[in-house]
Amino acid sequence: SEVLMSRGVVNKRGVTDTLGEATRGAGASDVEQAINIISACLKYNKLSPANGYDAFDSDEDGKVSFADMRMASSVLDLGIGEDVLEKVYNQMDPEGEGHISREAWYAALAGANAEEVLQSRGIQLEYPANTRGNEESTEAGGAATVSERSRISISTIAAVIQFNNLSVEDAYFAFDVDGDGRLSWQDLEAAADTLQLDIPLEDLKKLFEELDTAQAGYIGKEAWNEMLAGADGSEVLMSRGVVNKRGVTDTLGEATRGAGASDVEQAINIISACLKYNKLSPANGYDAFDSDEDGKVSFADMRMASSVLDLGIGEDVLEKVYNQMDPEGEGHISREAWYAALAGANAEEVLQSRGIQLEYPANTRGNEESTEAGGAATVSERSRISISTIAAVIQFNNLSVEDAYFAFDVDGDGRLSWQDLEAAADTLQLDIPLEDLKKLFEELDTAQAGYIGKEAWNEMLAGADGSEVLMSR
Repeated sequence: SEVLMSRGVVNKRGVTDTLGEATRGAGASDVEQAINIISACLKYNKLSPANGYDAFDSDEDGKVSFADMRMASSVLDLGIGEDVLEKVYNQMDPEGEGHISREAWYAALAGANAEEVLQSRGIQLEYPANTRGNEESTEAGGAATVSERSRISISTIAAVIQFNNLSVEDAYFAFDVDGDGRLSWQDLEAAADTLQLDIPLEDLKKLFEELDTAQAGYIGKEAWNEMLAGADGSEVLMSRGVVNKRGVTDTLGEATRGAGASDVEQAINIISACLKYNKLSPANGYDAFDSDEDGKVSFADMRMASSVLDLGIGEDVLEKVYNQMDPEGEGHISREAWYAALAGANAEEVLQSRGIQLEYPANTRGNEESTEAGGAATVSERSRISISTIAAVIQFNNLSVEDAYFAFDVDGDGRLSWQDLEAAADTLQLDIPLEDLKKLFEELDTAQAGYIGKEAWNEMLAGADGSEVLMSR
């Protein structure tokens, strides 16, 4: 009883003591009556089926055995005879595994009629405003099954499904991040973050609550299918520049045929286009393609990602792409090889061929302020000043531009990351404002790979003159 009470399960006289009697003669079988009683007890105590399972696990071993069930029934005085309780247990443990699985527990309670039991005792439970029975109407005079906020969230998810050419059922498994066959809150939150769904967290929580009709701690396939079956994401796609509502990746491969590129180049262009459309940097794209999350992109990872995203790249071509990125046969694509391959990709051509024009923030290279009247700048005026300061250091220390790259690469990993640049600027007391240094890094990291490449470094500094800065000092 102490364990049950510690988990918020109380036996208030007049509720569980005679719940069994309250349902006699209601036409339900003894087993159904017993399950209704258990469900009523949980609902009265405001426990979800998931929490109820833990509460009935008297010995806290993570499994509900018959001994656990008997103990809980006795402590709560549910009024269920041991013979009936044994029938309930056997129905929930049909394979005789010695315990009731969570899945069997959820399934049994999902079909229970707790309300009838509670109402027969004169108990009317109050539900918070965000439950399904109290939702705002989505149309004048209409009774909504979900709130207007959730309809917007569903449209956004539907857009992702359409974009990736997934069926509603396939999307359920795609959103089931941990692959346990149940779409939990953790799965939904992780999928929304990975796919950058741009759904406010509170709206996502609201959607989860509304779709988790059984309060089982996960969204069932039936609820998922029902809510998304008739949803249309075309408006969301169009608002993001996708003209053809059939999606982008469904025919991206065809869009580049005959463009003079090899199959491998076409495939890399498609991968790059997919990342750019989803606003993922090559670094984040690498992590996204790492399906098993072991920190490395194997061929199996690549094949899985290509399949889920429906990139339209044949396995033979995908294998060629993989072999090009893993020339040493190490069994995985290194980040460096991934960045290098994507740095030379032509994603824009693929996207434009699908009628998609991506919008870039004001600080990207194409939108920089002009450094001279009427001139088109490759970097901003602020960054030119920063470059002159770095050039001054290079001149002062008699370094070549190439040697300076390695000097600024503080951790010596061969890549000039933001951490390297910030540390070098601090050590050398470059007197460049932090915001200007960040702006410079963004402009030189043209591939958005998380580091400045040697080529970009050499190009920006090759003609820079630090003499004016040196003279001022």
